[in-house]
Amino acid sequence: MSFQTTRKAIIEAAETMLGLPFIHQGRSSETGVDCVGLLVVIGNMIGYPEVFDVEGYRRTPSAQVIRDTLRKNCDEIAVEDAKIGDIYLMRMGGIKPRHASILYTTEVDAINGKEPTILHATPKGIRVEAKRNYHPSWFVSAFRIRGIVE
Repeated sequence: MSFQTTRKAIIEAAETMLGLPFIHQGRSSETGVDCVGLLVVIGNMIGYPEVFDVEGYRRTPSAQVIRDTLRKNCDEIAVEDAKIGDIYLMRMGGIKPRHASILYTTEVDAINGKEPTILHATPKGIRVEAKRNYHPSWFVSAFRIRGIVE
């Protein structure tokens, strides 16, 4: 694959989605997305060739739907190796991972209130939240988009 992108490009694309509403199976940077749609739209925005997408899944997609989508577009990495712009496959309180988020920041500076954050599609819309809001065991896998130039 000759595609190349940067972490900055991924984050800049993701930032354009902030504040959009959550729409089940949404795939629009103007009207809204769900967690899979967020990744699909970002992939299209950064020019990723042949973004693999899925359709027709339930409101809570099966763990396999999200994992298969990520594996078609990304390489699986260890959760602890995730860097800005990498994607987490997450549990959201349940047993099976059925959600995806993007590692948005990793800086830790307690004096200035900086901590790692994720950007994701929530029922309240596309937003950035502190990673600490979610139990560490909820971050099941991590994935890196193929073609990132470090």
